[in-house]
Amino acid sequence: MLSCPLLGVSTRGYEDTGVEKLRSWLSSFFCSASDKLSISVQFATVNALFGVIPIKFEELVENKDETTAILSQSNAGNCVRMWFFSLSSEQQSSFRLQAASMTNCNTVSPSRKVCFDSTL
Repeated sequence: MLSCPLLGVSTRGYEDTGVEKLRSWLSSFFCSASDKLSISVQFATVNALFGVIPIKFEELVENKDETTAILSQSNAGNCVRMWFFSLSSEQQSSFRLQAASMTNCNTVSPSRKVCFDSTL
């Protein structure tokens, strides 16, 4: 039987080569194409980015000195922050609700999470 190495942030951290590549790709894709994507694809992409950047949504949108220092090193974080503040108030509220529901995931196993979106 072949065994697969565990991958991802929870196993190898944010500095893992695979995580860095995914973060770079998602960030490049989102920053260059967000104005061409539907709002649902924008939300999905940003949610994926939050899985590979070392900052939480709440920290990203708050205006704190620590957050500013972290963002100065993160193109993905800067891009997401600018995107979020360009949304309408209604879209911001909707994304906040979605981000909150993603943090309320039930862990099924160490490598899997199941999230239930009450808006679906």
